[in-house]
Amino acid sequence: GLYLLLAVVGDSRGLSYYSDASVCGHLSISNAELEQLRCELCAAGMLAYHKPLYQILALLPQKSQQRARRGGEDALLAGEVLRRIAAGVRG
Repeated sequence: GLYLLLAVVGDSRGLSYYSDASVCGHLSISNAELEQLRCELCAAGMLAYHKPLYQILALLPQKSQQRARRGGEDALLAGEVLRRIAAGVRG
């Protein structure tokens, strides 16, 4: 439900600034449930989150994800870019 909501309300790049309260209200879930869902989606590589910004990530075939993580492609996964930005890491 969370991934679908964010896909519907996100902009053309999959970005959404919905607040936790708004997401919980739309999905009729608690803050604790939202946090668990968010963690599961982030761990699965389906979502990047840095408060207050959500970004849904493309669902790549498993082999493409593995190559991107090993550096076999020039582009970084969007989630990795957001994690680096959040951590203040360059390059």
